[in-house]
Parts: sequence; C-alpha cells; structure tokens
Amino acid sequence: MSAANELSNKTNQKVEQQPPLSLDSESLSASETEDQPLLFQAIGTLYGKPHQEEEGKFALTIAGKNYSLFFPGYRYKAWLKQYSNSPESPVYLRVYPKCLLIPRKDPIIRFQVAAWGDENQWEESPGMFKFRGIWQFVPQLRTPVISIYRNSNATDPQGKFKASHLPVLMRRNDDSRPFKFNPKIPKEQLPKRWFIQAMFKFIPSRNCWGWVEDLELPTEKIPRYRKPIKPAGDKSPSQGNKKPPIKLQQSDKPSPVIEKKPTERPMEVTEQKKPMEQPMITSEKEESKPLILTRSQMAEQLGISDSTLYKRISQAKQNSDPPTIELNNQQWYYVDNPTGKGKVFERKA
Repeated sequence: MSAANELSNKTNQKVEQQPPLSLDSESLSASETEDQPLLFQAIGTLYGKPHQEEEGKFALTIAGKNYSLFFPGYRYKAWLKQYSNSPESPVYLRVYPKCLLIPRKDPIIRFQVAAWGDENQWEESPGMFKFRGIWQFVPQLRTPVISIYRNSNATDPQGKFKASHLPVLMRRNDDSRPFKFNPKIPKEQLPKRWFIQAMFKFIPSRNCWGWVEDLELPTEKIPRYRKPIKPAGDKSPSQGNKKPPIKLQQSDKPSPVIEKKPTERPMEVTEQKKPMEQPMITSEKEESKPLILTRSQMAEQLGISDSTLYKRISQAKQNSDPPTIELNNQQWYYVDNPTGKGKVFERKA
C-alpha cells in the first residue's frame, strides 16, 4: 500500500511559496560531508492542511489521526504569517520525526517542521522518511527502533543531546538483527549493533514506520555521536531525604528545655509544646501535596494567567519532552491525563 493512501490527498488549492529554511545537522545527507561519511539522520516529507488546535499549537491530520507540529525559533513567526494568509491551503512539510516513549503506553509521535512550500522540493514523496541510525530495542517499547543520536559535531544550547528512538517494522534476510542489551551477558559477548541507512514509510495505523528499501547496506561501523545527558531532575529525591533529619532536630530541641524547669516555669512548658506539634503539621501538609495539577491549577499556583502558562509550556517543549515547569523547586511534567482526557501536570512522588 502506497504512502499516499495513509496521507491526505492533494488538492488544487495553492499557497504562497515558502522557500526552504536552513536545516540543522540532522538533515545533512551522507554525501554532504567528507570527513565523516556516516551520519545519524531522520528526515522526511508530509503533505496536508495543518490546523490550529489552540493558541500556539498546530497539528496535522494523517489518516484520521492528529499529529502535533512544532516550529522552533524564528520559523514559528514565519509559519504564523503563512497560516494567516492561507489557513485552508495544503502544504508540503519538511519535518524531523520525534517520538516520546512512555512505558506501557503507545508512542507519542510528533514532527518538528524545518521548511514548507506549495510544491514538493525534496527527494522524498509525502509519507516517506530517510533514517540513518542504530537498529535496536529500548526498554520502553517492545517494537525495535531506529535510534537517531546527535552527531559528534552537533550543538545543543541545553547541553542534553537527546536522541530520537523511532519505532520501525523491518524484516530482513541478511545477518543484521536489532541489538538487545542483556546485563547478564559480558560486554564482549553482546550481539552486534547495526547501523541502518534506509527509506521508511510512515504508517499511522500502526503508529510507526515500515521499511521500504536500503540506501546502503547495514554496517557494524557506528559513526561518532554525542551521548544523551540525563536532566538534573534527580536532585529532588536527595533534597527530600535531607528534610526528615532537619525536622527531627527541630522536634527534639524543645524536650531538653521542658525537662530542665518543669515546675518553676510551667507556662514555658505549655508554650514549648506548640513548636513540637508544628513540624508534624508541616509534614502532613507536605505529604498531602497533590501529584497532579490541572493547567488552571498550575496557573493559579504560579500566579500567572492561563495564556502566559501556555507560552511557558511552548517554550519548555523546545528544551524537554515532555515539557517541564518548575514550581517550588520541583519539576512538573506536562503529560497526558492518566485518569481522563486532556493534559495535566504530574510531579514525581
């Protein structure tokens, strides 16, 4: 089945021509660099009519499913101008696929838009993607993925160098197999890791990509890349562990005072009991802090409007996935509501 069957059909409507914008290192082809012939890459083309779901949020409907689009940097302002001029016109989109993997949930696929136009100016037809990465299993998903790491010459203002793990369906007749890590096997006995360079078709019904053909034969040679750096959100548990000793010290201080002068100054004994109860009340409040906040509740906690909070969420999307908002020195993740529809802020317990 061709990719066009799973994508929106072309229409006769035309939009104002938008020249392709400069693409970063993810979009370079292997022939565009001489010192490093192998590169990590994930890029493709989509076609359809993007629509605005809410302020600052756009999506593209493919085979009846909505996929979020995001426009980093100055491209967002350029896109707003394009959309305001022709909101109902279909366009070709040059995109980088992104995928959020959450254990025991379906992958959340979205696309970062690099360029657009009313004509297809790129090699791939709509729905086709070019992947160059490591074929392997990751703990969050049963389906193998093509892991796209950041190339060794890549830059990242946030310094995180996050990788994209894109689920793929691929059956091959050669020796290559998806790598699967086993901690019980010595490092030197682990299976080989294969670097795949191939064309893949986006399959919305399976929420993944299907292998079409190789661009190059699989190779054991892995290009150098920047290892992802985990966010510094692991500090909160250590800070939480420091609180109980502090509370114990505060609750222990009044007791020596009570034992010294129980008869001479009884009023002080009565007054000393109140501070002892206070840490316990504080502890109960902290334990009762909610692990989930709605967007309106978060805006109220921060003392800002809902529109201002949404702008912060949009900015946070460029730095982390899922986006995080800081409240009282704690990180809150903007994720799908586990108990219903929509999105909520979730704090790690």
